[in-house]
Amino acid sequence: MLECTGVEILLAHLQRGSVVIKAGDHVIVGDFLGHVGNSGNTTEPHLHISAQRRKSGQPLIGGEPVVMLFNGNYLVRNELITGYQAVSDRHNIQ
Repeated sequence: MLECTGVEILLAHLQRGSVVIKAGDHVIVGDFLGHVGNSGNTTEPHLHISAQRRKSGQPLIGGEPVVMLFNGNYLVRNELITGYQAVSDRHNIQ
C-alpha cells in the first residue's frame, strides 16, 4: 500500500519475497518496488491497482474509491499499459 497525499494506492499480486521496500520508506517514480507475481486465480503474472481514501478505523480495503488516470486516460479492464511517462513525486510506504 502506497500513501500518496491522502490517497492510498493498493498494489496487489506482487511476487512473494520480491518486494524490496518496507513500511516508512520513501519512494519516487521509477523506484523498483517488487516483481509482478502470479498469485490469485490466474494463469499469468498480473497487477491489480486501485486507489482509495480511507477514514480512520475503516478496513484496509473498502475506502472511498479514487479515480486514477494514466497519461490522462481511464483504463479499461485488462488494458495493457506500455511506455507510461509519470510525473516524479515522493510517496510514503504504509
